[in-house]
Amino acid sequence: MPDTDPLGLAVVLLLVVSILPLIGTVALVIRRVRASTTASTKADGIHVTLVASQAAIKGVPWLAWVFNLWTPKLVLHLDGIEYRIFLPRRRAYAEIAQVDYVRSAIGTSHVVVDFPDNRWSFLAWVPDRNAARDLIRRFRDEGCAISPRAAGLLRA
Repeated sequence: MPDTDPLGLAVVLLLVVSILPLIGTVALVIRRVRASTTASTKADGIHVTLVASQAAIKGVPWLAWVFNLWTPKLVLHLDGIEYRIFLPRRRAYAEIAQVDYVRSAIGTSHVVVDFPDNRWSFLAWVPDRNAARDLIRRFRDEGCAISPRAAGLLRA
């Protein structure tokens, strides 16, 4: 049996365990950013195309504590929203305290959904400003309060 180099084996394991999933994640995010459709209507609601989802401290959206780059989800139903960071959650539109807008440094736009009984905000990363504008307009049409920044985006 041939001898195996422990350093060579460690390098191969490092590539397989860390580098390849990272490359796959980056490719997935780039594909979502370039997506031509930002929402699709299906039988169970409007499925919004997300680049990622995130939970952040309410009022400070750049201080995130968890991201979902692989399976983010936001579905707009007739009576509320279904979203996923890691576990799927469902909330009524009446439970939304405010919808805000934040533009990120990497070019994506974040629609921030705050709930009054939660100290964390749900951030939906959408590919661009037009997708954010469309999503905020849908929330506003459902009776959700929108922030001055979100209202400014709708006027722009």
